[in-house]
Amino acid sequence: DHLGIVLVLSVSIIIHYAFYLYSKIEFENVLFKNLLDATEDLIKYGDLKDKSDHLLLNLKEIIPYTVAALYFFDINNDEVVFPISYYAPEDIDIGELDLNVKSGRTFKNVKDGKIYISKDIKSDKNVNILGKLTKYTDAAILIPITIEEQVRGLIYLGGNKGLFDFVSKNVNDALSILSRHIALALLNYDYMSHIKRQADTDALTGLNN
Repeated sequence: DHLGIVLVLSVSIIIHYAFYLYSKIEFENVLFKNLLDATEDLIKYGDLKDKSDHLLLNLKEIIPYTVAALYFFDINNDEVVFPISYYAPEDIDIGELDLNVKSGRTFKNVKDGKIYISKDIKSDKNVNILGKLTKYTDAAILIPITIEEQVRGLIYLGGNKGLFDFVSKNVNDALSILSRHIALALLNYDYMSHIKRQADTDALTGLNN
């Protein structure tokens, strides 16, 4: 009888664990697919601002954020930057979203190109979230955008319980894909802008055609 009970319990544990693994894999697969769909248009040439706005709206359907901001910058020359695109409640304006890429405490977490996740902004001494943002941010995701081993941009996502639950799952690999797709979009934009400048400039005089 005892052996039978042990066997039943063992089978039950195995089944529950199998369901857990299946749910985990299913969540990751759906997340990968949704992020790939959301970033599909990024790689096509077009207005970078418009595509950035569209991306943040698409991400809202996938990641339960309250505040999102997308930054592009030159880490060697810029000091404080503002997002090219952002999504936030009405009482948050762009002035609340400045980012110090020269000496800011928050940016230091991603300077090496690794994703940084904070599950408790208020007790996390590595980030410096201030002002009205604290009202909407219990957890945060900082996703660096890296080109040729140099950080050229950042996605900031902040939120409350929904985002906390999201980051409690295995999401780093999917977020890395998001980062790489935005990096490709920026690289493509740089390349196409360079081609356009060459086409608009006389090779001999350096003047506009």
